[in-house]
Amino acid sequence: MKRTLLYALTLCTLIAITCFFGYYQFGLFTSYNSYKAKDDIKNGIVQILILGELGPQEETKKDVAQMFGFDFNRVGGCVVNQPLLNGVEQYNKTVKEYLTKKNGRDWEAAFQEKVKSQFQSQY
Repeated sequence: MKRTLLYALTLCTLIAITCFFGYYQFGLFTSYNSYKAKDDIKNGIVQILILGELGPQEETKKDVAQMFGFDFNRVGGCVVNQPLLNGVEQYNKTVKEYLTKKNGRDWEAAFQEKVKSQFQSQY
C-alpha cells in the first residue's frame, strides 16, 4: 500500500514538473507555440508574431511580407510574460523554417534588403 502511494506521488510529481517545464520553457500551454504554428501553416495562415511597440518600418514590413508569402501579427504589447515570450519564439522558429523551405535559405536577408530599399524610397 505504501509502495503504491509512493509510486503515485512520484508519478504525479514528475507530471507536474514536466508540465511546469513545458509551460515556461516552450510556451506549450500558451496561445502560441510550435504546434499552433504547424496547424496554422496547414490551414494557410502563415504569420510571424511580433511583440512590443510599433517600429518606424512597420507598414513597409507588412507590405513586403506579402511578397514573401506571410503576414505580421502583433500579439503582445510592451509587457509580456515569459511563457508567452517563449511560445512566440517557438512559433516564429517553426514559421521561419517553413518560409526557408518556401523562399530559400537567404529569404530573410532578401526581405530585410527589400524593406530597407522601400522604406528609403518613401522618405
